[in-house]
Amino acid sequence: MNKKKLIILVFIMFFCAKTVIAKSVQQTSQVTLKIPEIISLKIENGNVNESPSEEEIMQAFDQGRYEFTKRPKLIVQSNSAWEISVVVNDIVTPEGVTKTASDFLLKHDQEAYDLYGFYNIFKPLSGNDVIASGETRLRHIEFNIDYAMILNTEEDSPGEYRFTLTYTLSTPA
Repeated sequence: MNKKKLIILVFIMFFCAKTVIAKSVQQTSQVTLKIPEIISLKIENGNVNESPSEEEIMQAFDQGRYEFTKRPKLIVQSNSAWEISVVVNDIVTPEGVTKTASDFLLKHDQEAYDLYGFYNIFKPLSGNDVIASGETRLRHIEFNIDYAMILNTEEDSPGEYRFTLTYTLSTPA
């Protein structure tokens, strides 16, 4: 065998060996993670009951409102855009006294989520108010809520005044 034939034979063997090695087989695997919508609202210390002293209530009448000293806390979790609304469901007053939702004032301590004027400024409720919202996905945020009630020495008589509030955390449809 001459040298030229030997080189051609080696080249053919190398090419055939490379062709055998170059073959491959593929399979695919699909991995899916479905994240559920997370929406959670909890209220800590939700029932606020206060019986101010005579001196405290007289001072509140002078100021035109009573500011409650106990603070409920709203704890919000959401992994999509969200808003918190509050509805005044029921108002109980002593006989002959009329109070409306606008006699009840609310403020919260989360400036970043306030587009409605409730951050650190008491604002009267209208009956159904959005008090905070966000586009941000939240793992956990707390809103400290402060309440106050407008007082009028001409109209408000002794007795129990009760406002029932319902908070709703919602996400867009």
